[in-house]
Amino acid sequence: MKKLREIRQKMCMTQAMLADKVGLTRQAITAYEGGRNFPGENELNKLADVLCVSVDELMGRKTNEN
Repeated sequence: MKKLREIRQKMCMTQAMLADKVGLTRQAITAYEGGRNFPGENELNKLADVLCVSVDELMGRKTNEN
């Protein structure tokens, strides 16, 4: 999930900071960003909420904005 890293860095947040806010380990965030693991539905929603983005945006999906 390259987009996760990009969004996290834009918010000036470390992996440890994000992990703490979401209730995960820094290693889990590292694995998600490196594509070695993928968050479940609950984790994905928590990540999107903490980063103030949609799940689609977090996953790098294009959205149609009017």
